[in-house]
Amino acid sequence: MTLAWSKTPAILAPAILLFTSLTTPVFALQPLATFVEAAQKVSPESREASARLEQRQAEEGTATWRLLPTLSINGRYTRNQYNLEFQVPGSTEPKPFMPYNQFDASVVLSVPLIHVAAWQQKKSSSAWQDHATLAQAAVAQDLTARVAERYYQLLGAVALVQAARHALTTSQENLRIATDRVKNGAATTFDLELSQADTARAEQDVATAELSETIARRMLQSISGVTPAAEVQFVEDDLRQEADVAHFIHQAQSSPAKKAARAATEASEAQTKIARAAWYPTVTGVAQETFTNATALVGHASYYQFMINAAWKFDGTNLSNDEASRAQARVAQAQEETNARNIDEAIFGAHAQVHAGIKKARAAREQEKAAQRAVDIATQQYQAGVVTQTEVLAAQQAAFSAQVGRIQAVTDLAYARTLLRILSSETWSDRVGE
Repeated sequence: MTLAWSKTPAILAPAILLFTSLTTPVFALQPLATFVEAAQKVSPESREASARLEQRQAEEGTATWRLLPTLSINGRYTRNQYNLEFQVPGSTEPKPFMPYNQFDASVVLSVPLIHVAAWQQKKSSSAWQDHATLAQAAVAQDLTARVAERYYQLLGAVALVQAARHALTTSQENLRIATDRVKNGAATTFDLELSQADTARAEQDVATAELSETIARRMLQSISGVTPAAEVQFVEDDLRQEADVAHFIHQAQSSPAKKAARAATEASEAQTKIARAAWYPTVTGVAQETFTNATALVGHASYYQFMINAAWKFDGTNLSNDEASRAQARVAQAQEETNARNIDEAIFGAHAQVHAGIKKARAAREQEKAAQRAVDIATQQYQAGVVTQTEVLAAQQAAFSAQVGRIQAVTDLAYARTLLRILSSETWSDRVGE
């Protein structure tokens, strides 16, 4: 028998059917949620999203501080070559103008009165912080879908191993029967050679299926950091129809991915206002207390000053910055539209896959039942001498192919159901029959 399985990794799920021919007791694999939760903690994508959020929070704090008063303390020591003194009117002694050792200190309080660019920077930083929060949720959503895909690939691979091993057992039994019949003169060596070839082919099928399971286990463990349990318990899919695709597309409007894209557009639009605000003047209030031992000019060791500083800068780079920020906003808008379209298309595709998968799974079940009945009939007729062993082996190979098709059809359907809910931000479950 040949293992009829696509070279492209199949979308596999825990909705694999209980095969009547498998009698080995099995134990349930950890729930999908276990792997998803673990992946959220260890994945580089999640750590990057968390670090990005911390960065945006720090930037928002920086923008906030720029709107608040600042206090600075300055001190200076100067060694002068000459000691200069002036006679200050009203004083009986000369006052130092430039002493040998001059000490100066000041305490300056600056209060931004008008700073439009700083105000817009604060709004922009808050918008980018909101985007980082939603982007973190969008990363988690994408990671959930990727973990689910690997989870289902493992479960399907386990089902294939069990099916291939059962087929190998059947081939070995055929070989035993053929050997006995040749010894008794009831069959030719042709039958024996044919059974040996079929057994060797079944052994290859088992090796191929076991390789798929090994790789699938490694991939799931790599993305989640959790070692999958050795055995799997399969769940029957009830083949129920899903709600209309419009329902899921509507639900997806509140998905983290779409929200993050909208937030990116809003943040980019806020960024354009910063560039325009660079044309506005800035007004700053300053209160300064000065301490010095060069008291000739003012006659006091300390004195205060209140000032209002206005600055208005005309810089041609503001034009380019404004154009660049407007272009970036248009880029963000286009990306938001692309993102929304891709999500809607993915939902449409998953919904269509569910619809087709229900038909395929139902037909695959009927195909497997019919193929198994054909095996039973061929076996009985072979024992009665009505058909040849070639026909029996052909029937068994067809039954195995039908079983493999049944696994893939049902697991494709199960993953499509799960993906449909992940994309539309609805509650998902790996128990697809519930």
